[in-house]
Amino acid sequence: NLEFNLQAVENIHLYSDYTYEPETHGSATTVVFLNIISILIILIAWVNYINLSTAKAIDRAREVGVRKAIGAHKSQLVTQFLFESFMLNMMAAIFAVLIAQLLYPNFNQLVGKDVIGSIWLNELFLAKVFAFAFVGAIVSGIYPALVLSNFRTVTVLKGKFRNSTKGTFLRKSLVVVQFTVSLMLIASTFIVNQQVSYMQSADKGIDINYVVEFKKPRFTRENEKEMTEKVKQFTQSLLNHHAIKNVGTSNSIPGGSLSDISSTTGEIQIVGKTNVIEGTTYIQYCDDKYFDAVGIRLLAGRNFDATMATDTAAIIVNETYLQRLGVHDYEAMLDEYIQYGEAEDDRKYRLIGIMKDYNRTSLKNKVEPTASLYWDDSSNMVARLDITNYQDGIAYLEETYESYFPNTPLSYTFLDERFNTLFQEDQQFGRVIATFSILAIIVASLGLFGLSAFMAFNRAKEVGIRKVLGASISQILMIFYREFVVLIGLSAVVGIPLVYYTMDNWLNNYAYRVDFPWVFVGVAILLVIASALLTIGYQTIRVAIKNPSETLKYE
Repeated sequence: NLEFNLQAVENIHLYSDYTYEPETHGSATTVVFLNIISILIILIAWVNYINLSTAKAIDRAREVGVRKAIGAHKSQLVTQFLFESFMLNMMAAIFAVLIAQLLYPNFNQLVGKDVIGSIWLNELFLAKVFAFAFVGAIVSGIYPALVLSNFRTVTVLKGKFRNSTKGTFLRKSLVVVQFTVSLMLIASTFIVNQQVSYMQSADKGIDINYVVEFKKPRFTRENEKEMTEKVKQFTQSLLNHHAIKNVGTSNSIPGGSLSDISSTTGEIQIVGKTNVIEGTTYIQYCDDKYFDAVGIRLLAGRNFDATMATDTAAIIVNETYLQRLGVHDYEAMLDEYIQYGEAEDDRKYRLIGIMKDYNRTSLKNKVEPTASLYWDDSSNMVARLDITNYQDGIAYLEETYESYFPNTPLSYTFLDERFNTLFQEDQQFGRVIATFSILAIIVASLGLFGLSAFMAFNRAKEVGIRKVLGASISQILMIFYREFVVLIGLSAVVGIPLVYYTMDNWLNNYAYRVDFPWVFVGVAILLVIASALLTIGYQTIRVAIKNPSETLKYE
């Protein structure tokens, strides 16, 4: 049966990963993560507004009382406070767009893509920003508006109004939300960096150090023979140089994208030894020098031999290939025939070697069942350089290429650089999360700074009395700290499961991943505690160092 599957072109970039894709694909998971992080940061800002608005309720209680006394209705007061929230959000949106216009080149550099051009000319973007600001005005302003408009006129005008237990509980709950979000973002930053570092340093199963890849010059039918002979002479010249150890060719070079290789789908079997199975096999065409050039190791059997004509019908497969067929005794399969298809006359290849599994692309993906077939005319070439004088090898490569192919520029890349490029997206993701984490801590600290300043001001007389009774500044600090340490403890209880759930799922996107690094969760908690204590400590000390006579002179 042949089945034709349709796919929307606009879905290719984020959701598709087939062989020979038309572009390097993106990651839908990354986009979702960044959306969530941006919403979390705005959530912290909204929490700040709600916290400070309700905390300042005492200062606005008399205003509300007077307005009600002269005939203002509750709906008018709600409208007033919502309008204030609306104006603040709109002003913030305007400033945000101005700052974004200044910083968008830096942002494009941070994420490695030209995300947006001129912000003021992008009507859809502006519409979304101001729509979000409008939603923010409602979300952050509705509760303070209802609280402030519900004050009883007689109570507040008599000066008997105090912050309610419910209001205090809400503020503490919102502070827990802030600490939880900050904890999640900081821990996520560390975990992403840990995974990227692991992938860069992990053993890929091949030796890619001091190996360069480059392409042969293209040729036409008219000059095919001439170019083929030139390539042979060029290759031999390279091998004669003391700084070049091996030169090989292949259709697929390690460090490419997932789709940068040929593949075939259908029935395969080892004739007379295994059952027929269906599945995709990745096909690599290479010459007899390629394995040595990139450090591919053989576990059994031998490499291709250019002097043996029968090797054009030979095949070398990796461990995963045989394991999929249910074979674990590699030696016993040597010189058996692998057949593609079930028909008697389908092509058969003699198995001459089994290569050790190696990662040809990012460690996000498992090693694929791969078969190597002999072909000495692939377009890609690789050269292994001598470690001690590899620069001489590069210089000779450039000079020799220029002499043989003067009309074709040489473009080469070290294989370790190709692999590093594969991890670039994850590195950029880590940098974006780190940047957002710093923003989140700054926004949370600003809110905490204002809230702790208000609390310290309201408790100034309490601090004065404690000092009169002999309390030291450190003891007063501990009283203020105790309340917030409890809140941080609650945020840890909420945040740790959330961090584990989200980041462990993120790590599961990688075939090769680190164990969940609990130590970084502990470090994140310590950083949250440190930022909170510094912020609160500054405001508390400002009140605590005052002379008690200043804070108690009105009593």
